[in-house]
Order: sequence, then structure tokens, then C-alpha cells
Amino acid sequence: MNIEQIKHLQWQGSYGDQSQKIGNWTASWKDQILNDVGGLYSNDGKKIGFWKELFQNYCSQTQAFKFGEYQDNRKCGDWMYIYRDINIGGGFYNNLGQKSGYWRTLSKNFWDLSQVIYKGLYENGQKIGKWDINWKIPQGINVFEQMYLKQQQYYSLSISGGGSFNENNMTNGIWIELCDVTTNLYLVVNIRMAIKLVVGLVVGEIIMKQMNLNKCIQIENFLNISGGGLYNDQGTKIGTWIEMSDNFNMENQVIYIGEYKNSKKVGKWNIQWRLNKCYPFLIIGGGYYSVNNLKIGKWIELSENYENGNQCIFYCEYKDGKYFGISDILWREYIGISFYQIGGGIFDQQSYKNGK
Repeated sequence: MNIEQIKHLQWQGSYGDQSQKIGNWTASWKDQILNDVGGLYSNDGKKIGFWKELFQNYCSQTQAFKFGEYQDNRKCGDWMYIYRDINIGGGFYNNLGQKSGYWRTLSKNFWDLSQVIYKGLYENGQKIGKWDINWKIPQGINVFEQMYLKQQQYYSLSISGGGSFNENNMTNGIWIELCDVTTNLYLVVNIRMAIKLVVGLVVGEIIMKQMNLNKCIQIENFLNISGGGLYNDQGTKIGTWIEMSDNFNMENQVIYIGEYKNSKKVGKWNIQWRLNKCYPFLIIGGGYYSVNNLKIGKWIELSENYENGNQCIFYCEYKDGKYFGISDILWREYIGISFYQIGGGIFDQQSYKNGK
């Protein structure tokens, strides 16, 4: 959840007889209308015509938008990503609403201090061929030429990012990926289809390393944590996995532990957090997934920006993967202090907010 959007984003428009959105809808941020954001819904609640939409991670430090056309609630034609009034990405949707051809896409946690862009080809909505990854600091300096200042000395860091996808949209061979963290730069060497026979099966493995002034240290040794899991011969996740949050860094460490079956999350998943490697992990959230990979029942979730000094959690309930019933928002500043409620409300059966 994006806590800034919960606090500051409001949509204005009309509903039809079946509670569907109709007509023109606009958005405001901190009670100020966002220029040209929004678009038109048909009488049956489908997006039509040209829309300017907020990037999923939109906040004060991520003023990014998506702009393009809808036909019968399906994206079509050319779409672009706009960041601080500059076109920085985008591509083409075919008549089935699938990404096609060359695309420049933003990482899901793109923001001012972590501008990660992926460049490559789509075919029928699937990534194919070679993909490149670029990361820039706010001044526009490419990470491949980035200089780091430590102890009054500059150190040069030279890395490359990217790899290849096969015809099944699986990563193929050795990959280097940039994680969306800002205080530290992580490299994920993803040898998913490496030739490693285990009981007659070709499986993959994930080796996570941290780049620290030209020295690669395995993350399980440096951070006292072992993450990852197994892929079967079809490239699907199986068994118990430990996954790191997108914002995992040296001073804010959130992990997710649970089971995969055919790359779908099932059963109980726990969310654990610790400040850094000097502390033990504490279970602070989690819930259950159905056999269809949908969240069900009661969940405790963390805000996207959860960290010591700003610890916000959500007590909520899911029905078939959608919010349902009472949801409470709790907050505390630091670990050791009790949480107290700062907000909440009720979701109806269509997962719409109901009441005040």
C-alpha cells in the first residue's frame, strides 16, 4: 500500500445505477487538482478514449504518469511514461491490449532517487530477447559511470545490467538485475536455468550479492540471511521461499516467507522485519493465500515505506483477493512503542470504500 496515496489522493466522478464509474473522472493531490489526470468511463463502466493515469508508485517523490488511449477498457496504440514533464519511456499495445515491440518500462518502485528503466522487446505481451537495465541518479548521471564518495575519497563503480528472455518469457542464462533500493546497490545474479542436476531435474538458483567498493560479498554472509528458493524444470517456483522486499536495504529489512506451488503463492505467508543484521527477525504481518493465489481472510500488511521511524501497518480482510469488510490503519514511530490507530474504514463486497 502507498500511504501517501491513501492520505492525499482523491478521485472525483459519478457512479451509475450498478455502482459502476461513468462519465469524466479527475484526480486531486493534497486538495489540488492534478492537471489532465483522469479520463472518461462509458455508461457500462469501461475506460474509453485518452487517459492520463498516475504511475502505480506515484507520490511526492515520484511524479510520474502514464498517457495513452483505451478502447473498451483495453489499452491500445502508443503509450508513454511522463516523469516531471519529460517523456522517459513507453511503447505500443496491440489490439488485444498486449505490449508489443520495443518498450522502455519503469521499475515498479521508480522514484526520484532510484530511476530504474528496463529496455527491450515484447511479443504478444511477453518479454523476449535481450533486455537492458539502466539506473540514473537525479542529476542524470548513468549508474555505469557513477562515483561514490566514502571517507572523503571517490570510488568508481562499473556494472552492467540485463540479460535474455527465451520464447517462454523465462530469463535465460546469467542475469544481472538492479533491485529498487537506494541506500545500497544490489546485484542479483539470476542463474535460473543453470545446468544443475538434482534428482534428475534441472533446477535454478538465485545468488544475491552486494556490490561494496569492487568487492562482491554473498548476501547470506554479509547480512546473515539466506534467501531464494527452487525452480523446477519448467522454470516455476516450488516449495518454501524466502523473498526480500523491493525496499530491502542495510537499515530496513523486510522478508516474506511462504510456499509456492507452480509459481503460485499458497497457504500461510509470514512477513518479518528487522532493523539490520544485529537484530533478529520479528513476525509483524502476513496472512493466507488460496489455491488460486488470491489473498483470503484476515491480513496484516505493511506500508510500502515501512521503516523504523515510520512504521505503518494495515489490519484488513480479503475475499477472493479483494478488500472486504473493516480495515484499520495503525502507526508507530519506532520499534518498542505501541501501535495506535490513525485511520480505517469499511470496504463493500465490490471492494469499494463505504461510508466515511
